[in-house]
Amino acid sequence: GIMTLVQSVGVIFGANVGTTVTAQIVAFNTTALAFPLIAIGFFLSFAWKQGTARHYGAMLMGLGLIFYGMAAMGSAMAPLRTHEGFAELLQTLQSPVLGMLAGALFTALVQSSSATIGLAVVMATQGLLSLPAGIAILFGAKIGTGITAILAAIGKSQDAKRAAAVHVLFNLLGALIWLPFIAQLAGLAELISPVAPHLQGTERLAVEVPRQIANAATVWATANTLFFLPFAPLFAKLAVKLIPDRAVEEMAIIRPRYLDDNLIQVPSMALKHVRMELGHMSE
Repeated sequence: GIMTLVQSVGVIFGANVGTTVTAQIVAFNTTALAFPLIAIGFFLSFAWKQGTARHYGAMLMGLGLIFYGMAAMGSAMAPLRTHEGFAELLQTLQSPVLGMLAGALFTALVQSSSATIGLAVVMATQGLLSLPAGIAILFGAKIGTGITAILAAIGKSQDAKRAAAVHVLFNLLGALIWLPFIAQLAGLAELISPVAPHLQGTERLAVEVPRQIANAATVWATANTLFFLPFAPLFAKLAVKLIPDRAVEEMAIIRPRYLDDNLIQVPSMALKHVRMELGHMSE
């Protein structure tokens, strides 16, 4: 009840842009920062038992562990370059629809679109994923993250459920509108991303595609937000139509038993029934 439904629509739109920062961070070569951050964070967390320094230490250590985890995932995926079964699986993801479904399913399972996008970027760093396939997975990840909002809205107020519906509608419409234009979005991402012309083949893909996927995610989310923001009130109205207000049931503790408007014309009978109703109410 702190925010109106229309206000929550704006926040949801902005959150979809903000979550792409994860992909940008993962796309950087952060392996060298992992161990220093873990060491500094560990020292701050355990040297100061109280105060804000301990919390900053936990934050830095967690960030370092994320970077280390991404590096470990990348190293673990390196042998998959020559695995025929995995190569055939990735070939199926070249289909935008299948790639989107795979991203949605994985995100629904792990409850985090950032994790799915991060995994796609890590796969790209090993040269395992092409840019169009990464974009399709990105679209699916944004659709799949709607499951988190739906689960969070269970048992909540009608406006909370409507906010979850807006979240799902925004990501679903944004993905479906852009699905035929994946090639154009990929071209734009290539245009604004750095290139490595001195490399060839898989090595070049491993260097270029991660940043291209991250930039495609940011461009796509920003474009969707700018396009849909003027229609925020319409999203709110649509959510109200999809999830209408519940009918309020009248909860009467007691109802009159003897009162009758027709008896007002006969005062003696009316007074008698009033006395009977007083007795009924007293009981």
